[in-house]
Amino acid sequence: MLVADDPVGAGLVPSLTRPGGNMTGVSTFIPDLVGKRLQLLQELVPKASRVAVLGHGADSAVGRAFLEAERAGAVLRLAVAAYKVLEPTDLESAFAAIAKSRPDGLLVLQNFWMFPHRAKVAEFAARSGLPAVYGLKDYVTAGGLIAYAPDFLETYGRAGSIAGKILKGARPGDIPVERSTKFEMAVNLKTARALHLAIPQAVLLRADHVVE
Repeated sequence: MLVADDPVGAGLVPSLTRPGGNMTGVSTFIPDLVGKRLQLLQELVPKASRVAVLGHGADSAVGRAFLEAERAGAVLRLAVAAYKVLEPTDLESAFAAIAKSRPDGLLVLQNFWMFPHRAKVAEFAARSGLPAVYGLKDYVTAGGLIAYAPDFLETYGRAGSIAGKILKGARPGDIPVERSTKFEMAVNLKTARALHLAIPQAVLLRADHVVE
């Protein structure tokens, strides 16, 4: 596994520490990242009180992320509303519902089902004047505002190291599933200007990638 979201929830392995069977690798799902992304949104919009959370409703990792968003929102005093989509045709109705509720920001949960629709999601956020935080930096290059995401080059390298152990004779089931440990932030200043949003200097200093 290179970038599995939730291998336990998906039934691929019984546990991360003891995967057993013939499968192991790297998982990019870190529950704490959801709260960090909400904190980042709060830094961008300090007066925010209501946040829409968009994700794929059939994904086990996204289901856990929705719950984590509710938990983190309560700590941060942010009212969180979940919008779950199952098919591409659900996106437009979700967009309409989010726009009608007039939240102060948008959190898009990390999920590869959503990946092909990243430009459409980013365009909706821009059209609606919504500051949005994403779980993959590709959303930022597609016009999204800001992302805090696993560094996939580092993740691929770790997966390659695990593959090397297997090629030398180690059994996959004896190798614990690892989790991403390196993360990166990407910011799109062009989108920020279109939203009339000033990115705090403290955020810019932490950014690994800046789109001018």
